[in-house]
Order: sequence, then C-alpha cells, then structure tokens
Amino acid sequence: MSRLSEQMLTEFEELPDNMQREVIDFVQFLKSKRQKQEPYNGQQLLTLLKEGRQHNLFAGIKDPVAWQKEIRADRPLPGRE
Repeated sequence: MSRLSEQMLTEFEELPDNMQREVIDFVQFLKSKRQKQEPYNGQQLLTLLKEGRQHNLFAGIKDPVAWQKEIRADRPLPGRE
C-alpha cells in the first residue's frame, strides 16, 4: 500500500460512521464524474442499447423522423437549414 493510501485509510478510520459514509459518497461521485468524461467504448454502448431495449425506452415514439425534428427544433444543424 502506498504512503498516500495509508494516510487516507488512517484519516478515514478516525472519522465517525456518518462522515465515513460522506467520504464514500464523494469518492463514488468522483468516479462517476471521471467516467462521464471518458468516451464510451463499443461494449459500453452495446450494454446501454440493450438496457434501453429491455426497458422499451423508445416505445412512445410513433414517428422517429418527426421526433428527431422536434428535438432538434431548438438548434439548427450546420449545413441542414
């Protein structure tokens, strides 16, 4: 274990339980923040698409073309005015 890890563990163990929970929550926040900054790889995208299909994510979209036009109405795409 590195010196920094040992120091963090010592500091962590000295905190009361409720503050240890806050530290864990913050670490999880930092991990999710880092994950959002990294681009998805192919396997992650495939997993997300499968989850979307399992939850019937797009079932409410009757006309996909009209739906796309609606969500893009507030921002024109370059070269497609």
